[in-house]
Amino acid sequence: MTAQRQGILIALFCVLVWASTASVLRLSHNSLDHFQFLFWSSLFSLIAVTVVSFYKGTLSTPFKYRRIDWVMTIGVGFVGTFLYYLFLYEGFSEGKGINVIIIQYTWPLMLSFLSVFLFKESLNWRKVIATTLGLCAVVIVLSKGSVDDFSLQNPRLLGFVALGALCFAIFNLGMKHLKLEATSLFVVFFSVATLCSFIAMLIKSKFIWPQGLDWFSVIFVGALINGLADLIWMWALRKSDASCLAPFVYFTPILAMMYLMVFFHEPFYPAYGIGLVLIVISGLLSTNMKVRLLKRKKIQAA
Repeated sequence: MTAQRQGILIALFCVLVWASTASVLRLSHNSLDHFQFLFWSSLFSLIAVTVVSFYKGTLSTPFKYRRIDWVMTIGVGFVGTFLYYLFLYEGFSEGKGINVIIIQYTWPLMLSFLSVFLFKESLNWRKVIATTLGLCAVVIVLSKGSVDDFSLQNPRLLGFVALGALCFAIFNLGMKHLKLEATSLFVVFFSVATLCSFIAMLIKSKFIWPQGLDWFSVIFVGALINGLADLIWMWALRKSDASCLAPFVYFTPILAMMYLMVFFHEPFYPAYGIGLVLIVISGLLSTNMKVRLLKRKKIQAA
């Protein structure tokens, strides 16, 4: 099997796993609130990536970081592995799964505009169209296709999910500027997340042990979805052209919706399908912009 095919198969596996997040979180509402779930899932993420880093012999790499590397790594980890998941888990704990998924996947649009304002990238027609489609998707889903039915049933909650998407966009921007070994980097990320989520849990909730299916949920989400899948994805990017793999990410919300409909009988409205299609197209436009930019840089470097 060629490296390109290996990369594509791994990308498919990652998408299938990532798409299950909303469904698996549904199983964790027996005894854990979102603060408790965040702590336990972060702990198992830390255990998983630490084992991989130890196996690769990179566990001591962070001790060679410069002071600026530590500041950047802790900051990016706080935003991307603590705040992002805190907002996301709260959204899934109280909101409708499909609404949360649609807003969650507006992060590529936020990433594009952050790049414009923070790094002075050009604002071209692709970014404008991608953003317009993304905003239309959110409005269509929240209104179920009818302007008269438009309502923010829980604006505070949807605002938290939007903040989570913004955090993930910032996390991706930070990752572009961290030229450090990936596995040990994620050890630091999830160390930050585990410590911060433990403190947040003690302040806003209380410490309890998972019960029953909660053990499966925190281990599956923490070790596999948030921990190993991200490392496997990064390995796949080294095996294959990023332009071939990146579009797979934007089919994750479609699979996530299918999981919710099949396993939890979540109602489906035609507007949901339209919204998901618009989000996928918007994401693909954003991906195409990044691929063009990378190719341009390679040509200039040559």
